[in-house]
Amino acid sequence: MRPPPTPQDDQEQLEQILAQAAKAMRELQEAQTRIGAVTGVGTSADGLVTATSDGHGAIISLKLDPRAMRLDTTALGRHVTMAVQEAQRAAEQQTRDVLSNLPHTQAMPKPLGASLVRERVEEAARRLLG
Repeated sequence: MRPPPTPQDDQEQLEQILAQAAKAMRELQEAQTRIGAVTGVGTSADGLVTATSDGHGAIISLKLDPRAMRLDTTALGRHVTMAVQEAQRAAEQQTRDVLSNLPHTQAMPKPLGASLVRERVEEAARRLLG
């Protein structure tokens, strides 16, 4: 049977959790910066339309080859849609890659539950009452 945890044990556990949380926050800030630098590029099948998306999915540029102006509006719309969707998919994949490489956020301990606190209070009461 293990001896009951001491306040020192709890303090050490809490310090470990706080240190891990601080590392995770630093990683998240770094990831946010890296996501801000993400650009996804998409091009229509015939290369007439090229779109660029940022890491949040916003379109930051759209380039039309002069030959695209010869297309009717429906065809041009399809080409633009294709290029935009491809750019957004590419940016989304890069963003996922950034987020999947955050080891400290994936290994965060489970939050302290009410049962742990109750156990500690009950243990302290038993010690005080004898």
